[in-house]
Amino acid sequence: MSVPKDNCTSISIHLENLWEIFRNDSFSERSIDLARLIAAYYLGFPLLAPRNPGSLPSLYEWPKSSSEVDLDKAVLLKRVDIAKTVSTICDERTPPVLLWACGHHIEAIYYCDQFRDLKSQAMLRFLEEQLSGLKFLQIFCEGRIEMAFNELDSVKAITEYGSVQNMQFSWGKLVDSLLQMDAIAETHAVNFLLDRILVKMCSIHEMMPLFVNTDISLPRPPVYMCATFIGFGKEQYCYIRLWILIQAYARLLSDANVLLICIEHFCWNFLEINGECE
Repeated sequence: MSVPKDNCTSISIHLENLWEIFRNDSFSERSIDLARLIAAYYLGFPLLAPRNPGSLPSLYEWPKSSSEVDLDKAVLLKRVDIAKTVSTICDERTPPVLLWACGHHIEAIYYCDQFRDLKSQAMLRFLEEQLSGLKFLQIFCEGRIEMAFNELDSVKAITEYGSVQNMQFSWGKLVDSLLQMDAIAETHAVNFLLDRILVKMCSIHEMMPLFVNTDISLPRPPVYMCATFIGFGKEQYCYIRLWILIQAYARLLSDANVLLICIEHFCWNFLEINGECE
């Protein structure tokens, strides 16, 4: 069941009326319907008009295909019928603002999670954490860290230098974002990442063969040289992952103003050991 083309004007007017209702009362059932409809539009979900105000499903329950729509509760709309009106009153950044204003904070977070907009995902979780006291941001940070390690393990599928460079850039962005969130919300994500990197480096080191193949010239060239990526072997996969982790670890220590303290500590211990030996 779909809306005929003759109804295009009435649908447009209906959306504009809903927009006015939202401006006057963001917590009304019609306002919530509008927020969910616009979110579904930008998520590429089937577009529904409620037969009764407030009957549209939440975003996590929203049907992902037209065949899943319950036509007894909603009317299936054609995308072209509302595209002009939606694009006039808002853009893809609007739905989380509308959902948040309606009081549906988790749906706003769910919407942002469908895109690679980490800043919005973290910001909304931080706001909800301040309101509810739940550790949304800490769980999010730990999830991003685990995702980064899963991507690192996929390095065995990499066949060109650009892929490794992109992964290193991704780890750099992760380090920057965790440092910022730790400074604002005290998520302890930086310490968690430091510990995970050390454990992972030990694990990778144990996987490396005891002896270097005779066809590998020593000393090895830097990982950032394209020549390094000719003829990948097991040792090379381990070497690349270790290099990415070492870069991330050093950046964490440096940007957190810990690296100089670590160097001084090492130097004093070194001098102390030498003094005892003499």
